Amino acid sequence: MNTIIKGHFIFVLLVLAALLLPGSLPAEQNSRVDEATVQQESSSSDVVEDILARINSVQKLVKAHRLELKKTDGEARAAAFLQMVTYEEELRSALDEMVELIAEQEENGQDTVELLSRAKQIITDQAKTIQQDIKSANTSLKQLNGIDQTELPGEEIEDLGQQITVLNRYLDLLYTADYENIERQHNLQMDFAADLKMLQTLLNKRVKLLEGYVKLSMVRVTSIENRIDRLSVTGAGSGIESLQSDLFQLEVKQEIIVQSLVVMLDLMDKIELDTSDYRILLIQATGNIGDHIFNTKVAIGLTKKVFDGLLEWFEEHGPAILLKIIIILSILLVSKMFAALAGRLVKNAISKSNLSLSTLLQEFFVSMASKAVMLIGLLIVLSQLGVEVGPALAGLGVAGFIVGFALQETLANFASGLMILVYRPFDVGDVVEVAGISGKVRLMSLVSTTIVTFDNQRLVVPNTKIWGDVIRNVTAEKNRRVDLVFGIGYEDDIEHAEQILQDIVASHELVLKQPEPTIKLNTLGESSVDFVVRPWVRTDDYWDVYWDITRAVKARFDQEGISIPYPQRDVHMHQTAANPAPIEVPVSAD
Repeated sequence: MNTIIKGHFIFVLLVLAALLLPGSLPAEQNSRVDEATVQQESSSSDVVEDILARINSVQKLVKAHRLELKKTDGEARAAAFLQMVTYEEELRSALDEMVELIAEQEENGQDTVELLSRAKQIITDQAKTIQQDIKSANTSLKQLNGIDQTELPGEEIEDLGQQITVLNRYLDLLYTADYENIERQHNLQMDFAADLKMLQTLLNKRVKLLEGYVKLSMVRVTSIENRIDRLSVTGAGSGIESLQSDLFQLEVKQEIIVQSLVVMLDLMDKIELDTSDYRILLIQATGNIGDHIFNTKVAIGLTKKVFDGLLEWFEEHGPAILLKIIIILSILLVSKMFAALAGRLVKNAISKSNLSLSTLLQEFFVSMASKAVMLIGLLIVLSQLGVEVGPALAGLGVAGFIVGFALQETLANFASGLMILVYRPFDVGDVVEVAGISGKVRLMSLVSTTIVTFDNQRLVVPNTKIWGDVIRNVTAEKNRRVDLVFGIGYEDDIEHAEQILQDIVASHELVLKQPEPTIKLNTLGESSVDFVVRPWVRTDDYWDVYWDITRAVKARFDQEGISIPYPQRDVHMHQTAANPAPIEVPVSAD
């Protein structure tokens, strides 16, 4: 087992060096090539001979090193293979120059028969060589993957992983080289159908293998993550560190495999093979939707896969979910019906009782009854959904505390509304004066009160503004006294005026007999003798009686010759010594 690993490890070391230095020769190797047969300094007229000479020289070196690989071992074999890989890269570069030169000569009308024949032969040999190298590398990779790692120490496991990584990179280069060789055949109008078919077969096999590795690594990553989560709950710190190390190594391997898969899929796209399913797998494995992964076919395939998954899920769980939805809707419907019924029952009970409750309190009881029934229905629905009612209620309590802290002003209005509800300083329909506003109460809630002013403006007043100030309820009592003041002149008959006022008040149909109206001489003013007239009326008749009596008094006083004086002033003018006697001039003043 150790011999296999060590032998492959030497092979991998040379491949790694080839990957790090593709297409470039070390200084000593370049000297050897120059000393052998390659002539780099040639005139422009000898370009064809120069390329052919380079190709012949490199071919001989590649052949020699391949023979040397069969005879040597250890570090000598590794060095020979490294040189061979480098010469192979040099040969492909020279072939590209040859293909460009042929195309250029054809454009210029030059004879390219010999050069074309030579190029076709080399390209054909290259196709066989590359395919053979691919098969050899795949065989080596299969052997390494088949090694049982459970019996290996940690260092050898790490070395094995490095070998597998380097071989994957080397295979990526070989597959790319095979595709580029097919492109050369296409440019030279060669028959490349067999080589293309072979590349398709090799690509499909490799992609299937990489797909399996990606899926397996995804399962392992998920398994390790779940174990880490469980250990995090139990608090096993040492176990977590070991698993995290395994997870890191596994993710590194997965990234390497994903990179190889991306290279293979790009080649498959170039030869028009379907890669949508594999690219969807890349999206699932990496979570990355980039240009190198995502395209139109992938979008269609991903959409179809999601739709198929949803369809499959619905076929499996749909009937149960549909039944549960029907049950939930039925519970909500029945709860709503019972809530409406509970509200009506409470309303009827309140209306038939002898309790004198405010409109706000009545609506509060009706609303609470309906909402209590709906709350029970919602709790039943939550239980059907699998929600634990106890923790949910506890969570609601915590959330209520947070919301209450954030809505202090609103809760203050709510508390003031409760005080108004309990003490009933006014009710809907009452005329009130609160917070400097006069009007009729249109609507009451636990948060605010809507008042319509006498000029038909609607004002919404927070309950804190009302409860924290003086509340004047004009229409709280059934009866109300109308306070009127009428003045007569000092020269008018007091008894006659008083009789007129009594007749007017007594004759008005809206004035109450009890309590008796008050008509008394009240004050001796500066310009008039004032009577107070205070009849009692129903609250709703206040303004009608006020306006009617005022109009009737003016008309009767005018008819009876009783004056209604306006304010007067006597102005005394004093003259100087030349005119010692004062002249008194009466002056009227409004």
